[in-house]
Amino acid sequence: MYLLCTFKIFTSYSSFNGSDPDASPYSVTVSSGAGVVASTSLNASHFPNWVSHSMQLSLNPGSYTLVFQSTGPAFGLATLLDNVSLPSQVLDFYVYIPSQFANETPDGDLSFCSDDLIRCQVITTVPAGYSVIWMIDPSDTSPSSETYFVASPNSGVGSSFDFNLASLIGWPNYAPTEAGRHYEPRPLLGFTVTATLVDGAGNIVGNPRAKTIQQSDLGQLRQEYVDFPVTGGVPDVSDFTGAHPELNFGDYPNWGLVTGWAVNAAAGVVADAGGGVPPITTSVSSCYRNPVHHANVYLLEVHKPVKWGSQHLYGAAVDFRVSDFNADGKDHKDYNLLKRFADNYGKVVPEGVVNHVHVQQK
Repeated sequence: MYLLCTFKIFTSYSSFNGSDPDASPYSVTVSSGAGVVASTSLNASHFPNWVSHSMQLSLNPGSYTLVFQSTGPAFGLATLLDNVSLPSQVLDFYVYIPSQFANETPDGDLSFCSDDLIRCQVITTVPAGYSVIWMIDPSDTSPSSETYFVASPNSGVGSSFDFNLASLIGWPNYAPTEAGRHYEPRPLLGFTVTATLVDGAGNIVGNPRAKTIQQSDLGQLRQEYVDFPVTGGVPDVSDFTGAHPELNFGDYPNWGLVTGWAVNAAAGVVADAGGGVPPITTSVSSCYRNPVHHANVYLLEVHKPVKWGSQHLYGAAVDFRVSDFNADGKDHKDYNLLKRFADNYGKVVPEGVVNHVHVQQK
């Protein structure tokens, strides 16, 4: 808002030609390159003190000229000009997973997977009568690519906008058949969100704001639970932890699923076995395994079909090393020596080998 101030000036010329120059009508005009935007007039006659006059109006961002001039026979009045540039409306927004927001960083990489609802939310003030148009574009534009998807819906209007990932092709590398080929995770997914502010007439205001969102390493890990035929569902962001790395045998050192039961069982079996009669020494050989790592264990080490329902996938199973405790060769007697301690902490599941004892949460 501009304040225009006038003051009655008494001089020897105040009645020049019988006219008071300060009594002249004055105009205030606001114009842009397209012409006059607004104007008003005032009469400054008989003001004994400084008096302010104001004109309020809403303007779109752009460049304007304000002109204050006489419209009558005023003496010695110069036209006053002021060029004003109104900056573009700054539009900002978050992209997040509504069910996981408390555990997410609103900007940057996002721990999303293709099962998640994703939300775009304006965090700056949208002027009355204005609206925001959203567009979602996948980072990969080739429909045959393993990272291509269609946002459903891919556009919308409002202060917030929700969408899902659709048409994501099945991950072809979850059942390797070639010799030497390993299971691998799907490459990182990504998309660009563009938000455009428009006025009531549909005119674009300012510059559209775009953000490119990349799947984080935790998002890629969660995606494994979508792409591979696990039976326990997709864990939430908040289920994963960086704590107890000694129990994380997966491919993501910063993230794992480690249950309180596993922490207690791992420490308990080791301590109980070491304090037994006779004392035996054991250690944890496996606990949490992400789906890709878990599948490669079966492919490269066990040489059996993958157990996609294994509790290792959810951090609810612990394997303990069996050694030649009685010095007569590692055999079922050694297995049973350790098993009696593991029985106190969960369900021991025989796996047809004697090199470890597998115990899982009941």
